[in-house]
Order: sequence, then structure tokens, then C-alpha cells
Amino acid sequence: NFFKLVEKKALKRKTAFNEVSLLKFTQVESDKLSEVGEEAIKDPELLSFYTPSSVQVACFNLTNKNVATMKGEPPKHSCNGILSIEDIFSSAKIKQVECKTKVNQNHIKGLRHLMQAQYEYDHKNIDRTYHHLQMSSEYLKGHRYHYFANFYFNGISMIHLKNRKSLSDLYMKFENDKPNLPDYMKEQTTLFQIRIQYLLGLPYDKLYDELKHPLLKSVWQNEENFPKWGLQAFLRKTTQLRIDMNDFIYIHSKCDS
Repeated sequence: NFFKLVEKKALKRKTAFNEVSLLKFTQVESDKLSEVGEEAIKDPELLSFYTPSSVQVACFNLTNKNVATMKGEPPKHSCNGILSIEDIFSSAKIKQVECKTKVNQNHIKGLRHLMQAQYEYDHKNIDRTYHHLQMSSEYLKGHRYHYFANFYFNGISMIHLKNRKSLSDLYMKFENDKPNLPDYMKEQTTLFQIRIQYLLGLPYDKLYDELKHPLLKSVWQNEENFPKWGLQAFLRKTTQLRIDMNDFIYIHSKCDS
């Protein structure tokens, strides 16, 4: 548990464990755990604490009625200072607290490209989305989000590619990155691979058996009766990229088969 880790370190260092120190500790630990590693990949709480789209990070202390927020532009993986607001319901005294973290600037650039990719996708600019995801993947080499950027790029490619050879190559790209993704994204990867196999007229029974998440199963159950020529067009209308949630959202996930 991330917060237990932070509290343990605060006690070890004999440092106050309050809203300001929590932001400082979480920033430092988040930076250390942002590297590709087994702990970062397996713990969903570590993946969800900060996202590339986090425009603000704040800690509220309900007992003391204080709040602390990070200054500066997103992504919030680097800290350029903390604003501490004391007694927010009366005097609301604001003071600045120094907080500097050394972060690989390529990581920051890569995360900003992920944010821009989401913006372009929301505005239906697919070519620009591809560009930002490619740039993000390049900048984030050695960082766990490198594989996330590949996942988003490959997922969008699967929806838009039509050439059989390109789809076959894409299947292997999914397969190569799968071990480096958290469990849910692995299952999303499997779903994309099932679609590719279906479009290529190849068996996918073993892949379907790997799907455990009920929503993802329902997604494919609603897709498998589509003719091959119409599946990708359908997905282009019903699929929403959500980088802030580390996910693809499907409108038809809860439809009746």
C-alpha cells in the first residue's frame, strides 16, 4: 500500500506526517517507482496515484482543515513547490513550501505528449494522435509509460489498419509488450489480439479463454457476430481512448449480445 509505505518512511526519518510531507513523500516515491519494475507494474494503486492527465494533485487534512497542492504545470510527476493553505474555512493562510525533485526531463516531455495525444484524439485528429504517441514512446524509453504509449498506439492502429500484413505485425507488437503491462491492460491487449485473429480468419479460442474480466468478455460477445468488413468501422464509432484511466472505453461493453 502506497500510503503505508509513505507513513513508514516518515516515521523512520522522524518527519511530521501531514498534508505537506505527504505530497513531498509521494512525489519522491512516485519518481522512484516510475521506472519499469515489478512493483510498479503489479500495484494498481501506484499506477493510479498520478496519471499523465493529472492537472492538479492535492492533499486534504480534515482534522486541521488544511490543504496542500502542487504548483506548476502538469504532468505532476515533478514538484516545483507546494502551496499550503491553513484553516481553509476561515483565515485561509497561504504559504509556499519548497519542494524540488530531480526528474528526467525526457520523462516529462513524454508524459506531456501523452496528454496531447488524448487532446488530439478527442478532437478526431488521428494522425496527430499517432504523432504524439510515437513521440511519447520515444521519450519514455526506460519508463513504465513507454509500454503504455505503445499500447495506446497499437490499439488505435488495430482499429484503423486494413492491410493483412500490417495486422499480423501488429499482433506481434502487442505480444512483445504484453509482459510489461499491468494485468488489466494485458487483458485489453488480449482483446485486441482476438480482433486481429478474427479479421485474419485465424482461430482465437485460446486467447478468449485468457479473458477474465466480465466487461471485456461482454465487449467481444457483442463484436463477434459483426461481419469482418464492418468490425473496424464499428470500433471507430464506439471506442474511446482514455489515457487518464489507462484504458479504452467501449460504448457497447454493457449491451445485450
